[in-house]
Amino acid sequence: TEYSPVSHVDKWDTPILIIQGAQDYRVPEGQSMQAFTAARMRGIPSRYVLFPEECHWVLRPQNSLVWHAEFYSWLDKYLKK
Repeated sequence: TEYSPVSHVDKWDTPILIIQGAQDYRVPEGQSMQAFTAARMRGIPSRYVLFPEECHWVLRPQNSLVWHAEFYSWLDKYLKK
């Protein structure tokens, strides 16, 4: 469909951080991996972080610390002027 991200992969050019919970029923793990793979194939800087025991939200305290470290590290790397 016209709104599906897969229809626009040829226009992707922005670094992408994908954080996925393996037990997420809203966004299947395979879809996240497909987006990551598509970005890599286009040479777009990308990172995939998987939390095997999390769902759509990262709720475990230790995982939350990792999530925040990954997220702010990514912002620091790609948004610094």
